[in-house]
Amino acid sequence: MKVEETIIKEKLSLAFQNQKNKNLRIAEKLYLEILDINPNHYETICNLGLMFASSKKFESASKMFLKALDINPQSASLNNNLGNIYFEIGNKEKALNFFKKAVQIDNDFIDAHFNLSLLLRNIGYFDEALDHLNIIIKLNPRDIRAHINSAMILQTKGEYKRSIQSFENALKIEPNNHTTVNLFVELIKSLKLANVKEDNFKYIKDIFLFLLKKNNINHNDIFNNAKLVLFFREEQSNIEKLIINKLPLLNNQIIKEKLKDEYFYLILQKCLIRDNFLEKLLVELRKEILLLLIKSKKKDLNNFINFIISYSQQSFLNEYIYFQTKDETNYILTLEKKILKQEKIEELDIAVLASYKPLNKYPELNKKLLNYISQNNLFNEMVKTQIIDPLKEEELKKTFRSIKKISDKTSAKVRSQYEENPYPRWKYAKANTPYNFSNKIKNEIFPNLVNLSNNFINPAVLVAGCGTGSHLANTIYYKGADITAIDLSLSSLSYAKRKIQEIGYTKIEYLHGDILDLKNIDKKFDVIECVGVLHHMEDPLKGLKILVNLLKKNGVLKLGLYSKLARLDVEKVRDFFKKEKLKNSVDDIRRLREIIKNKNNDILFKKITLNYDFFSSSNFRDLVFHVKEHRYSILNLYEILKDFNLEFLGFTNPYIKKKYSVNFPEDEKCIDLHNWNKFEKKYTDSFTDMYQFWVRKN
Repeated sequence: MKVEETIIKEKLSLAFQNQKNKNLRIAEKLYLEILDINPNHYETICNLGLMFASSKKFESASKMFLKALDINPQSASLNNNLGNIYFEIGNKEKALNFFKKAVQIDNDFIDAHFNLSLLLRNIGYFDEALDHLNIIIKLNPRDIRAHINSAMILQTKGEYKRSIQSFENALKIEPNNHTTVNLFVELIKSLKLANVKEDNFKYIKDIFLFLLKKNNINHNDIFNNAKLVLFFREEQSNIEKLIINKLPLLNNQIIKEKLKDEYFYLILQKCLIRDNFLEKLLVELRKEILLLLIKSKKKDLNNFINFIISYSQQSFLNEYIYFQTKDETNYILTLEKKILKQEKIEELDIAVLASYKPLNKYPELNKKLLNYISQNNLFNEMVKTQIIDPLKEEELKKTFRSIKKISDKTSAKVRSQYEENPYPRWKYAKANTPYNFSNKIKNEIFPNLVNLSNNFINPAVLVAGCGTGSHLANTIYYKGADITAIDLSLSSLSYAKRKIQEIGYTKIEYLHGDILDLKNIDKKFDVIECVGVLHHMEDPLKGLKILVNLLKKNGVLKLGLYSKLARLDVEKVRDFFKKEKLKNSVDDIRRLREIIKNKNNDILFKKITLNYDFFSSSNFRDLVFHVKEHRYSILNLYEILKDFNLEFLGFTNPYIKKKYSVNFPEDEKCIDLHNWNKFEKKYTDSFTDMYQFWVRKN
């Protein structure tokens, strides 16, 4: 007996070391040898169960844990482990029983309470889930998971104030926790703040100020609510009257205060302004500031220097889309000449100029500014944005490998457009903790619970048409991903590479070329993402065929394609500018936008002023003046996927799917495209952005 115990002890130690070092086959063999000696060796059975569970061999794992439970029925951890397995394979009833048994045995078992709360939330028992999360918080007030999940449940219940408080509790524990911050942003983004009242003004403003100061979120996600804290409704009404009556704005006390407010600066620096009132105000303010400067009234403007610099950052972000009068154009020519003659750097003059034109267009001025360090950090940041960054992009253009000369005529035209206007220009993106890609796709196609035969461990990822990198800023967090990014435009690629390097990621292979020439690369991919690209090709299906051929069996493809129904307003504007013989120059873009804004009685014209792409030059050019565009119906998608033998896994927008589920509750997975076709006909604005969805190659 002692000999057997010694052998078991040695094998157990060796098995555990191999399990720890991921040598799972050797570990399994050793564990099974122990069970041949002693079929009821408890520690071995438990270890083997844990190893099977981590390898997603759930049937084998459950057998081991049930066997161990026969030996030790009062083990809370075994009940918890079995609950996890049954939850994972979808047997929620059994999972519920095991989790409940675990907390009955040990009411201080935090992990069991947490897992039980996840299951209860999943099956819609929100109050009971909150009870278990509250138990965790009493046991450990710093358990951030409990605060986050409480916030998410309260958000689902529509108890937004309590949800915000739970997020605040989580952020007090870890202010820079990416998961907490990102979920908090999603909550703020989803809220519909009709009007901010004075009694809760400071509280709400502090929340937005906290988020605006961060450089690891997409601030555009919070803009629609953040802008409501800038002006009370009555203040806005009074300012609109000043603008209509062409009265001076800088004499107004409210405006003076706003132009010295850090909150306004941050919005201008980090958000694309997408609001017609704010645009109108900014256009008039810029004109008034320029006129005062031309009249040599600098003293009146020095107090607003930080606002003017922040304005210049907004102008660079929206690519100088705001309308300017002939007088302004002439005044700017005068200001240009004055600045270029100056030996001394006059920061106010340069900031005003930068609100009308990008500084990188003035080589001689650039030389001066590159050797100049201001005491005002905002001025230095403006120089970085408008001069240093564009120079770096020019250098980066030399670093890309071209797979082949672009020969397709349409592709060449599209390339030309994006060389001139890289799309989209972006400031910051949300940060994340690296995660397995399978979690990402499961979340995006929910409630379609599919069995992914590909585990997506260290996946090969292709971003086909990466543009300026805003999409790449998400893919870099796929754990272990081998990422390849291709685009037609060197300007877009260099912008993308610079921005991704700023985030601190350098492991992407960038390719310059056409999707049509990807057939020449000797590589297959687990994941391909091609959003907003194929519909700009001469023959989108030709491009799709190449991508499908590059996809491994059981690989997944994310597509983004324009909807016919959702883009009727775009079609109308396109017809209009063709009749008016407008071109895609910045001047004509400005002119067309003013015409659209003045057609208040036309529903389709008014609708386009609400489109995100209405508010920057490259976005608007892409929206209205694109050299090539195809649009689809959902039935078109159905036929295309059928022809290519691709399995539709689901649309990605959770808010649209929630609305769809109310209309078609029988389609629990939300994947019936014929029902989706009926849904879109009823709600024609559902896919205003585009259809974004996942498919699988079988």
